Order: sequence, then structure tokens, then C-alpha cells
Amino acid sequence: MTRKADSSLSLPAYEGRSILLHSNSLVSRGLQDVIRQKTIADIRQSGAPNVITNSIGVKMVLIPAGDFLMGSAESPEELARLFPGTEAAWYTLEQPQHRVKITQPFAIGQSPVTVREFRAFVDDVGYKTDAETRGGGDRWTGTEWKLDPEIDWRSPGFVQTDDDPVVLTSWDDAHAYCQWLRGKEGCIYRLPTEAEWEYACRAGSRSRFSFGDDIKYLGEYAWYNENSNDITHPVRQKKPNAWGLHDMHGNVKEWCSDWWGVEYYKQCAGKLAIDPTGPRAGTLRVKRGGSWVSVARDCRSAYRGLDTAGSRYPYGGFRLARTVSKPAADTA
Repeated sequence: MTRKADSSLSLPAYEGRSILLHSNSLVSRGLQDVIRQKTIADIRQSGAPNVITNSIGVKMVLIPAGDFLMGSAESPEELARLFPGTEAAWYTLEQPQHRVKITQPFAIGQSPVTVREFRAFVDDVGYKTDAETRGGGDRWTGTEWKLDPEIDWRSPGFVQTDDDPVVLTSWDDAHAYCQWLRGKEGCIYRLPTEAEWEYACRAGSRSRFSFGDDIKYLGEYAWYNENSNDITHPVRQKKPNAWGLHDMHGNVKEWCSDWWGVEYYKQCAGKLAIDPTGPRAGTLRVKRGGSWVSVARDCRSAYRGLDTAGSRYPYGGFRLARTVSKPAADTA
């Protein structure tokens, strides 16, 4: 059988206790003060994630401010040797590695948004996804990805549970979901920036994966093409990274807020990038993480994907981020 290919465009604690987060601004400000006191060392020492739960049950992990090296530490030539059959040119998008500083703590989904969590949005406002209004989504035929008018997030072409990650959602669908939650709770929900995503994925690591360099352990952390049986799986079944985040290396690819820029990393070379948000404009959006169709090399922390904002595939979902530095009412 012909192997499925990922069609996204990429060149060849509070001691572990959960906190129910309400939209009350006083609660938000108080929580923010606590978050600012947390550091990367605190989270590593506690061994437990700092989890908040919002009004519809989405669990999010509080991530401290800090800095890290973004991109691949290995040269394109080294990576091509590591993954036979690939070309060095495929990895130039991850170069050069550059230092990034995240100046404010933020919250990010403990896992991708699930079918249940997305349904709450649809049921509340009657939202129709791009797949439902624009002729379906792309399905693997055995040789290519081809538009299928019969599939959408409710019926992606395979059986899902309510705890599986929602798929066949475009960037615009993900953005609409964030806007709905923002209006519902008065908090700044959004997609993570590409820098925030990699920072959270690495969780203080500098290796190929958050757990190290050895691919033989990937199956303990991710659903990918070697163990997925060509379907998504309920979230949080695999091991989390050091900061308590699940499914960063597999299950579904995830939209980031950034526009894609092929020269963007080169523009960051040799200087400290502070809270980068990507190019000011573009025609493509960034995708991050591995998925159930991904080969191991595409599940690495530094791997970058891209696609049109309207694209919708059964391996594509998204993960929430939430600004915690100040309440939504204080921002323009």
C-alpha cells in the first residue's frame, strides 16, 4: 500500500493541583501574579504541571517566561545523514538556530482541542466549518490527497471518540473558535505563536525531541505513522513532555498564529528575538508538530510545516493558547 504523505507544504506546581479559571478579572489578575513567580526551575522541580481548567473544561498548562534556542541544532547535512532518503535542502527551513526570549508567561492546551470541546462551540453559535461550507476536506486516495465532499469534522472518514482531537479544521475555523472563547470568558484566547509552540514543546530540552534524540522512544510520546493505524487517537494517552503537555510530537498537526516566511529564520540570525510573532503578512500559515500520518523525522521539535489558511485535512487540528499577562479588557 502506498504510504500516506503529509500534504502540508514543507520543503523536500501548584503542587500539581488544578485551578478552575473563571472570567472574573480579579481572579485573573491574582492568578497572573502567581504565574509570574513561577520559573522553569520550579516546574522541573515539582514534576507536575500547573493546570488551569476553563469554563468548558479545556485543560491548559501554565508556561513560564524564559528563553530558548529555536530551530535545529543539527545541520541540514547531519539531518539528511540521520534520515536516509532525505535531502539536506529539506531541513534548511529549520535554520539557522537562533535565541528567542518569551517575556510573559502564557497558558497552552494540555492537548489539542477535542471533538467534544469543538462541539461546544458549534452547538453554542451554530458555526459551520470551512469543510462544511466549501465542499469537504482532503482524503487520502492511496496515491494522493483529493477533495472529498463527504468528510468534515463530524465525519472525518474514520471513527473518532469525543476525546479524539478535532480534525478537518482550517486556520480560520481555529481562529473562530478562539474568538468565541474570548467573547465567552473575556480572556485572550488565541493560537500559539510558532515560537511559543516550540518553546512549550521543548520544555527546556535542546534535543531532537522533548524526550531526547533516540527515535526508538517516539512511540511512547506520539501517535505517528508507525503506530497510529492510520487514525487519530484520544488525547493524553501518550506520555507528556517535562511541562505536562501531551501530543506535541504526534496525533494531529497544529496551527500556529504566524504567517509563513521562507526567509524568516535567516532574519532572526545573530540576534535575540523577543516575543516573535512571525512575518507581518503572507499567504500561508505555520503548522507545527507531528501527526498520525507523519514519519519520525517530521515529529521533531524543530520541524516546521505550512499550509494555506483554508486547508483542511484529517490529520490537522489545533491547540489553544491563552494570554495571562493581563485581562482582555486591558488590551486594545
